[in-house]
Amino acid sequence: ARIVEAAIEEFGAHPYASASTNRIVKAAGISKGSMYQYFENKSALYRWLVWEHAAQVKGRYVSAKAYGEAMETGDLLGFLRVAMRGGVVFTLDHPRLARAALRLMEGSADEELGRMKEEHLRMGEQVMRMFVEKGQRMGKLDPDLDPELVSPLIAHATGPMLVDAMMVKMGTTLDGYLNRPEEWTRMTEAEIDGFVDGVMMILERGLAPKPA
Repeated sequence: ARIVEAAIEEFGAHPYASASTNRIVKAAGISKGSMYQYFENKSALYRWLVWEHAAQVKGRYVSAKAYGEAMETGDLLGFLRVAMRGGVVFTLDHPRLARAALRLMEGSADEELGRMKEEHLRMGEQVMRMFVEKGQRMGKLDPDLDPELVSPLIAHATGPMLVDAMMVKMGTTLDGYLNRPEEWTRMTEAEIDGFVDGVMMILERGLAPKPA
């Protein structure tokens, strides 16, 4: 638990390229050898923090049941609404962990971070493609949509582009959120619902089947 908290603080407070495992182990009060028993390097620790720990915490806001039902029925739009709202509330409820995870989206020349960001987006595209193809088979999405084209668009619209839009609603930018957290303000429940409704209106108009 100590290394998790230390990693959240370090990756949240510093750009990925300058985050230090030396500071992490010092803050956690453990030796570097102890850390290497679990994580072979900085990128392995950060991958675990984002793709396992943060994903697990975020999963409390989007139930496995909701995901399973959406996948079974092809209800991509319904799932996106639940997932989007859950992601926003997660960010507001867990600002330190969210900041650390959002370092993945920061502008950086760091090659390792670039590879992780690309891998993250590709995973999102694969999930969206499964949903799009199932939704089309179930009559929930426009059958004329090209899954190969629309899947990366949805992944970006509900990923990096959504983060940017959320930062605007919070009165800041991604850079401000990451490096000057005192500048942003928490959204109210009404603002969260209005934000999600606005994004979903755009997606629904582009993805839903056209009236006969």
